[in-house]
Amino acid sequence: MNRNLEGLLQIAKRKVVAGKMRKKVASLLCFAMLLPCAGCSDSKGKINEINLSPSGSYQIDEVNWSGGATAGESYLVIETSDGNAFAGEGDTEPDSGLMIKETRFSYNTDYKFSWVSESSFVAEWASPQSDNFNIARVDLTDDGYTISCGSVQLVREESYLGGFEVVGDEVYITCNLKITNESSEDVRFTMDARAANEDVGQLLADGDLVTINDDGQPMVFEIAADSSEMFTVIFRGSKGPSDTKADRELPPWIYLYYYEL
Repeated sequence: MNRNLEGLLQIAKRKVVAGKMRKKVASLLCFAMLLPCAGCSDSKGKINEINLSPSGSYQIDEVNWSGGATAGESYLVIETSDGNAFAGEGDTEPDSGLMIKETRFSYNTDYKFSWVSESSFVAEWASPQSDNFNIARVDLTDDGYTISCGSVQLVREESYLGGFEVVGDEVYITCNLKITNESSEDVRFTMDARAANEDVGQLLADGDLVTINDDGQPMVFEIAADSSEMFTVIFRGSKGPSDTKADRELPPWIYLYYYEL
């Protein structure tokens, strides 16, 4: 996600009325991204994926709306079980569905979900390979939903390189990274990185950097709600022909990924 969007992800809560809406909507919406043409068409989007609640009372529709070659967005729609069948993948979003406007983002966004209960879930979404992701907690009610949303992000200007070590055919790069969780949820996440071009083919064979635990799986980090924390992270990469790093800077690309609880 672009840096200029970070200010739009301030934590907020509101209640939205579903169905034949009684238009009493709070003045501040916690939008993730609103494209210039968003909302300027009455056309409906197409359902890309669906996600059913544990007992089947609700369905989340991941919707892609296209306004032509230069306009489009994705968002989530909630369907409530009312005796009729839910829409399926590839269908047009139903008129009875309730759009969660705070989840509007760029076209073809990939959302991830964790159901907390039959009527509550956590959603996560981001631009591909970014140093932050958006997260929202949605609680469904009889007449709509309540939502709190924010982001988890790397604060690069307060992070720094600790050093590196060559061990056999591998390079271990230590980074001290400040991560901020601007959401109301405790969050787990993983990380990987891409080294600077100057180190590729030199200190590092291919530039791909990963964090691996003792079991060979991605290292999982955890950060509490509404908090910031420094993490000492060791990235591992394949050694190249050189024993020297090009500079004392962090890897220019560090990626954060939401990890389902």
